[in-house]
Amino acid sequence: MIYSTPYPPRDGIGNHVISISKRLVERGHEVMLVTRGSSLSGSRTEDENFKVIKTPFLPLYPFHISVQRRLFRKDFKRISDEFDIIHYHTPLVSSFGPTANGVTTFHSSSVHEANGVEGDLFFKKKFGQYYSRVFSRMYCKDLIKSSRKIIAVSDSLRGDLRSEFGADTQIDVVHNGVDTVQFDFKASAGRGDSYILYVGRLDGRKGLFNLIKAFKSIAASTDTKLVICGEGPIKEQLVSLCQQLSIDKRVTFTGFVDFKTLVSLYQNASIFISPSTYETGPITILEAMSCGTPVITTNVGMVSELIDGINGEVLANNEPRTISEACIALLMDENRRNVMSIEGRKTVESSFTWDNAVDSLLKIYKT
Repeated sequence: MIYSTPYPPRDGIGNHVISISKRLVERGHEVMLVTRGSSLSGSRTEDENFKVIKTPFLPLYPFHISVQRRLFRKDFKRISDEFDIIHYHTPLVSSFGPTANGVTTFHSSSVHEANGVEGDLFFKKKFGQYYSRVFSRMYCKDLIKSSRKIIAVSDSLRGDLRSEFGADTQIDVVHNGVDTVQFDFKASAGRGDSYILYVGRLDGRKGLFNLIKAFKSIAASTDTKLVICGEGPIKEQLVSLCQQLSIDKRVTFTGFVDFKTLVSLYQNASIFISPSTYETGPITILEAMSCGTPVITTNVGMVSELIDGINGEVLANNEPRTISEACIALLMDENRRNVMSIEGRKTVESSFTWDNAVDSLLKIYKT
């Protein structure tokens, strides 16, 4: 498994890689993780599940991917023949050359992701669009040429990739999953103090400015609070906005939390909200549904394949008024929240577990 996010994982892609890797090991397969390190020397470690190589890394953006490939190419040639499958996970990875056993999972479309950055971050959006069109497309094309199988984490992403790289590109879909044992079910009734929960990176495509603007109206109409769990580059701007709107005493920024705390936050939330402008396979929505938390989200990524209006609510847009009206209505309707809680759990149990994902992967590996 070749990817480019921290180990141990603190993000969706890292969570995906570790979750499927552990289940492959449980089924008797050997897995090695290769990810980006934080120094020129790199490092190697091993736990009870797999070996981990952290490759040398030199932060020469936007050329860091090519530099990493050069630094690690010799080691890669030495280990590549040991494995039946070389499985890349985008973004920010580079192919180490065409192989008969190459597989690539696309976790996002860099072009569409850059277009989803909110207007409050104009310069970041423009830089992201330039970077994705000039550099990311180049690396993605290289991965497509080098892989015998291409995978997307949702049907919508498959469509995005075909529009970027050719309608005839053969792409399989393997959805993200959730561990329904770790993210245990708790019925929505009697959850205690009311709060709306967001979990994820604090970044420019997550709809968080609009969520905070919406919460101004929610706070005026209800006694609920807003809990924002995660870290990211726009945190200070979000905190400042809360202060400007005089809602800072009703909004809590938790930062990163440990696993036990995270599950408890999900289980006791009145509503889980995901107002993103761009996602592909949002794992946090699956985690919330697994815990029985009623979900409100925008229609992004695999949401149309996951939420049917009974097991969760899909917003028409992520404008503040739309968010606030939906949240207030659901907070006032305990019966609907209970139905969402039960039906959401049923949905993930039946179709969106990591075991489902590994079943699909093994079929792809063997063809």
